[in-house]
Amino acid sequence: MFVKHDKIRSFLLQLNDPSNDWKDMALFESLIFECRDCLQLLRDNSLDRSSMYQYLTYRRLELIIKRNLRLVATLQNPADILRQYEIIIGGYNEIKQLPLSTHFSDSYLVERFLSEMDAHVTMNKAYRCYYIGLVAKSNWKESVALFDRAGFYAKEALNNEFIVDKHAKEELQKLLSKADGDKFALFSQSISKGVSETKDDTASDPNLPLVEQLDKFNYDPEVITGNIPLISLTPEYRAIPCKPLFFDLALNHIQFPNLDEEINANKPKAGLTGMVKGWLGGWRK
Repeated sequence: MFVKHDKIRSFLLQLNDPSNDWKDMALFESLIFECRDCLQLLRDNSLDRSSMYQYLTYRRLELIIKRNLRLVATLQNPADILRQYEIIIGGYNEIKQLPLSTHFSDSYLVERFLSEMDAHVTMNKAYRCYYIGLVAKSNWKESVALFDRAGFYAKEALNNEFIVDKHAKEELQKLLSKADGDKFALFSQSISKGVSETKDDTASDPNLPLVEQLDKFNYDPEVITGNIPLISLTPEYRAIPCKPLFFDLALNHIQFPNLDEEINANKPKAGLTGMVKGWLGGWRK
């Protein structure tokens, strides 16, 4: 590819210089700023859709990713490390958004390149989940879930065909071991904390009789010897509802309606036979 801008040509020569010390953070910062200026130069010349623009965008994102990976090794605070992995994952996602199929005719190579980017995203997601779990240790349930997710991503990355770097695989294996160890450590801490809180809540009061604390476990050895009060004598007085001496005092002052007519109206009327039977029955008596 012919490069007509001197600034871009100078940047590419500096980028591919074999004497570059990639452990120097100042070199990364200088190259990133140079690449940004080159991209601005192309935008000023309305070349922001050219192949050169897409290539320089890719190289700039690649430099940012490498710089942040180098920066991770120098940091100790989990929150600071977490921010670097957020930037790294964002860089890989931006690379995936580049219009590669527009500038490359071989769709197979484009698909494999995108798959490789996905593999790196998965690998860095494992680290991100792990450090989020370290930051969120105050909530042990969330931390355990994040450590478990970190192990899941680490296993996926280890089994991915695009993760071929031996050092990267070794670091992923270490991350998997650390995630499992921290997860079980949090489990044990939460259980021991729950047991201690339960002991504090269920501890009995030696000054109270046993009948008033039946739901609490007594650690006092005096319980075995029997030198502990079972009940308090005499029982304390307590208010109870009093039974009245007279019932329905107001019933004598209530006048109920006469219901004889309604009662007789519901009885069947007796005929002549019934009347004769009534007389005979009365005579027999």
